[in-house]
Amino acid sequence: MCKHKTWDEFLAYPTVKIVKVKDRYLGGIRYAMMLAIFAYIIGYVIVYDQGYNECIVPDGSIELSLQKPPGMVYPSNYSYCLQNPNPNISDPLPCVVVDESDVYQPVDQTNAMYIISRYSQTHQTHNPNCTLDANGMPGPCSQPWIPMNESDDLNKSYAVGIETFTIRFRCFFQAREFFMETRNDYYSQSCAEMKGKLENYNGDKIASYGANGSDIISLQTILNAAGVDLNELQDYPPDHEQKESNRHAGVVLFFGIDFDGVYKQDVEYTYSVTQVPKVEYKVTLSTYVGSNERLITDTHGVKIFFVFSGSICRFDFQTMLIQMVAGLGLLSVATLTTDFLMQYIMPLRSAYVRYKYKETEHHDILRKKFTRRQLDTLEISQDTENTSVHNNGKRENRLSANKSDEYARLDD
Repeated sequence: MCKHKTWDEFLAYPTVKIVKVKDRYLGGIRYAMMLAIFAYIIGYVIVYDQGYNECIVPDGSIELSLQKPPGMVYPSNYSYCLQNPNPNISDPLPCVVVDESDVYQPVDQTNAMYIISRYSQTHQTHNPNCTLDANGMPGPCSQPWIPMNESDDLNKSYAVGIETFTIRFRCFFQAREFFMETRNDYYSQSCAEMKGKLENYNGDKIASYGANGSDIISLQTILNAAGVDLNELQDYPPDHEQKESNRHAGVVLFFGIDFDGVYKQDVEYTYSVTQVPKVEYKVTLSTYVGSNERLITDTHGVKIFFVFSGSICRFDFQTMLIQMVAGLGLLSVATLTTDFLMQYIMPLRSAYVRYKYKETEHHDILRKKFTRRQLDTLEISQDTENTSVHNNGKRENRLSANKSDEYARLDD
């Protein structure tokens, strides 16, 4: 045991003591903070942020179709085509006129779509140098297919005018947990029943949709919303070094559909589009032509992934109660802050600390007084404490002498 220390000192128990500090400045600070916290709970959490609602993220899906606009298409009118006498793109290629069946493959993708912008086709045949077994079947071989001719190996072309193609959207959502509990059609709707809008990558509204059966949006509008130009250089490093455009290398877009609704209010949806930077997209297809030939089609284009988010909400008393209890816990911050100011900042902090903290006598002394029924001699009243703070040194010495005489009588 350390010198001058006892177990009572080491194992001292700090308990709460209530002191009424008559200081209008401290009281004003505390009540002002409590008023601000209460206004935050009621004004922001409950009213503005609608903390009384229970919300879930709905599940969604979408049906897509692509269509070429009617009319004649002239490759010579497009700046990225070699048919144009003055192409202004870094990597022009011959252009071919296509329709939706040529560029939208495969069509059975779930919540995604791929629109081809460039083709590279190669006709291949079986390598005649590969060995055959005794039955005339192909045997071991390191390169089973070879190009039919060298010029055919680099047959590249752009699909002309794909930006003018239109996409028809038919989306729907279901807040499954709420729907299973209530079987209320509000929690399971089609976009045809709602109003919607399209925002660009800056959050600005550029078009309105909905309430007409389906939404029809051109690919050019989607690219504009994402801030993408197919004729600009691709930022994927290898493609950028070779000065390949987005049309040549391909791009990846995320098409967000956010549903927002509170029960008994109309559900609305918002389209938003963003590009995944420094990413190209390609798909390679192999098609057999007869028994000894195949066609390899290497395609690049615009890949669009559709993602669903948002919140569908309803009133829930338990949710509101949890929000209020959590907010009321902030009221303790007002008390802690005021205590800190009182003990460390205020001019009268030394006096306030003396009022706030008091040490009892050691256990053995208190026990001795208890057994002799002398606890009434303890100076524990508030009046005595107040008096001790303002007494001068002479008065404190006189009280100390009186206590010593009293303890001597107890020992006798």
